[in-house]
Amino acid sequence: MPEFFKTGMGHKFYEGTMPRIAKALERIADALEKEDDLPDNRLWSMAEACKYLTIQESTLYVWVSRRKIPFVKVGRRTCFRKADLDKWVEKNSVRART
Repeated sequence: MPEFFKTGMGHKFYEGTMPRIAKALERIADALEKEDDLPDNRLWSMAEACKYLTIQESTLYVWVSRRKIPFVKVGRRTCFRKADLDKWVEKNSVRART
């Protein structure tokens, strides 16, 4: 047992801090799970596509209006396929100079 716990201070530290650390880790784990909740086989919303591409919604709206990025219209909704976004990113990637 570390000396810190033998002094009696370790017990107070453990009781006060460890539960807060555990809760913070749970929140981080939940956030990471939600980040991976974008299924590949369905149409994504504007917000989901923005999250995936890490861009602002206003940027995506401009790209859609200028037809710079592939999208699908479902009625009035603008949607995206992950496969289309992946191809678009690959096509628009700038290669490093050698």
